[in-house]
Amino acid sequence: MVETAPGADIDKDNLSKIESRPQMGKKMKEMDKRLFSKSAMRIIRDLEIF
Repeated sequence: MVETAPGADIDKDNLSKIESRPQMGKKMKEMDKRLFSKSAMRIIRDLEIF
């Protein structure tokens, strides 16, 4: 596990819901908040190829 949802409690919201303990990253990152928004992510502006 290397990421978690914004505002999530890793123990309560993630680890308590799975049977086995996953490998944990050394530094947990927060997922992009746009993933949980109802609006368009507008990710094209983040890509370096355009």
